[in-house]
Amino acid sequence: MINFLVKVLFKNRLGLKFTLSCSLVVLFLLASNFWILDFYNATVTFLWNFFGVGYLPSCVCGLALVLTIRHKPSTLFTKWRFWTSGSLILTGSLGLLSGFTLSIENLEDIQLGGLIGNTVRLGNLALFSVGTLTSFLLLFLGICITAPKKSTRAILQGCLKTVRLFRQAIPYGITTIRGLIFILRQIRSLRQQRFQTKYEEIALAHDGKDNNHEPDPAIEPYETSTGSEGRETSLLEPSQPIPIQASYLIEDDNDPTEQDIITSRTKWVLPSLDLFNNDEDSVNLPDDHTEVGDTIKSCLLEFGVPVEIKQINPGPTVTMFGLTPGWITKTKHSREKDQYGNLIKGLDGKPILKQVEEKTRVKVDTILAREKDLALALAVPSLRFQAPVPGESLVGVEVPNAHPQIVSLPSIMRSANFTDIVDKKGLPIALGKGTGGDAHSIDLTKLPHLLIAGSTGSGKSVCINSIITSLLTHISPWDARMMLIDPKRVELTAYNGIPHLVTPVITDLDNVVSLLKGVIQEMFSRYKRMEAVGAKNIQTYNKKSSEPIPYFILCIDELADLMMTAPYDVEKSLTRLAQLGRATGIHLIVATQRPSVDVITGLIKANFPSRISFAVASQTDSRTILDSTGAEKLLGRGDMLFASPTEAKAMRIQGTFVDDDEIDRVVTHWTSQKGPPVPEIHLAQLSAEFIAEETVKTNLSHENDELFDQAIELANRSVNLSTSLLQRRLRIGYPRAARLMDQLEDSGMLPQKD
Repeated sequence: MINFLVKVLFKNRLGLKFTLSCSLVVLFLLASNFWILDFYNATVTFLWNFFGVGYLPSCVCGLALVLTIRHKPSTLFTKWRFWTSGSLILTGSLGLLSGFTLSIENLEDIQLGGLIGNTVRLGNLALFSVGTLTSFLLLFLGICITAPKKSTRAILQGCLKTVRLFRQAIPYGITTIRGLIFILRQIRSLRQQRFQTKYEEIALAHDGKDNNHEPDPAIEPYETSTGSEGRETSLLEPSQPIPIQASYLIEDDNDPTEQDIITSRTKWVLPSLDLFNNDEDSVNLPDDHTEVGDTIKSCLLEFGVPVEIKQINPGPTVTMFGLTPGWITKTKHSREKDQYGNLIKGLDGKPILKQVEEKTRVKVDTILAREKDLALALAVPSLRFQAPVPGESLVGVEVPNAHPQIVSLPSIMRSANFTDIVDKKGLPIALGKGTGGDAHSIDLTKLPHLLIAGSTGSGKSVCINSIITSLLTHISPWDARMMLIDPKRVELTAYNGIPHLVTPVITDLDNVVSLLKGVIQEMFSRYKRMEAVGAKNIQTYNKKSSEPIPYFILCIDELADLMMTAPYDVEKSLTRLAQLGRATGIHLIVATQRPSVDVITGLIKANFPSRISFAVASQTDSRTILDSTGAEKLLGRGDMLFASPTEAKAMRIQGTFVDDDEIDRVVTHWTSQKGPPVPEIHLAQLSAEFIAEETVKTNLSHENDELFDQAIELANRSVNLSTSLLQRRLRIGYPRAARLMDQLEDSGMLPQKD
């Protein structure tokens, strides 16, 4: 045993080193026993003073640094983020701890952060100081260096959420301030009214006294305040005048049943909204929109299309659900590599595989392709998509309501948009409510013409009646005149007798062309009157002239019948009126139930930028009306698409409903009045003048042709005279040559062609 120990400890090189080391340690402890305690105390005090409570982490970091340098120094460069972030976090923590001290005996003067923390705080130990900000900055930098991508993403998300919170809070704050201002104004108005009432009572009391004007001891001074300052108002002196009572203090017990909107010039009384049925009588059954939204979400998810529902806008007929495309997550396996790009292999020598998730956004076309599947899941006949919703990054899905609501005409005429048009002296038209339940009204003077199309039973005639009724409710005969053309003989004849009509409702199609020419002559007559006063439009003329010109509204219920009777003359007249009629206040409202290209020609459609399409049979009809699809998916019964030149896409609106009784009450209101006579517009006389002028122009064009004599000579020399021969010999164009051929036929030089 002794020989083994001697061999291990003294004859082996490693054992000899171990023996010598232990001997030196023992000798050192025996020789230095008297001063080692002092050394320990001094060392601990130094560590506390220099590192504070962070001496243990600091020693651990130092030991780790020494071992790293000794065994694997390359990690100082490859793991530089770890070392840098650790140093910054340790230093920032010591800086924060330097503001505190221990309550332990002999350590109450030592800061928890030590000398390093004091240096970081720049010697300022106050809680709220630059040193505290520096310490937090070091901690923040350390965290960011550890995970730069995640920390940057978290910071950006936090900033965005803060900005969104402020943006959401600002409107509520503004609304609250406006509400407070409104309440303060109401309080101030009530105080002023009470002061005015007491002021008048005192004045009347003094007026009833005798001539001595002895003050009444029963009446004492009182305090009033018209603003934020209060003042004491004494009794009125007899010499002071009695103030006149304000008009808003006079109460009228006889509230009229009709609107007292009477112009000083015409004395026509406008109808009241009380003539219409009460829209509160209709019972509207609620729909469970949340359940429908969950069905849409689950149905799309079954086909691998995740979406989120961000908006639900319920309307009277359809509800629009705003969808946000979700993310599709795919997992794939990839070989793990080190920082140098080399494959990392396991113990078995095979490359290590790791799972990587890839997220891709759902395409909008993928959502649109699931239209029929959604319609089947929701049990609805059709759906309409809006991709995207105008002004928002959403995909809109319009789902028909299980319980559609009726939109009454008075509910739209009471809206703020409609009243604004009335206040601006426009021609207000109540359209209906949109998919979000908001009221839509338009000014006919801004359109300036309106084309309406839709199949039978889609609500086209009800829309025309609503337009005419809304105009009759707010426009007097001095402000607008109308001409109604009704080939059906049953839709517009109810308006016969109202003072707005320049002629009774036209049902005979043989007179339509001549009356349209009379309207054209009226348009040119207005242009001459505007030229005389230097006005560019009817609004400017009415301001300058003492005899204002009323608006002229031409309404045609069925254009297809007119086009079958005289297509060329009707198209020419309507195109001319549409091109030139806006400045003179002439506006057209044309409707048809056959939206084909032979009825709605290119010239007519080009001059009617504002169009309304009800339900049609095919996409071809929808493109003919709106230049886009979508009208074939409408539900009928007033469901429309309104295309305006100011809107990028057509708006879906549920039209207003007005029944025959309401129309009869409005017509009776106007026919029962006996107002002052309205200036007449004699369309028959104007039509005769227009035809006479056209005839004179035609005759002049025939008489003034300089080549007519040469054409006669050429006809005498040629056996077969043709238009092309006239073009070659006389060196003229085709139109002039064709006119010469017509003149030769009229003069008898050539035989008439069948």
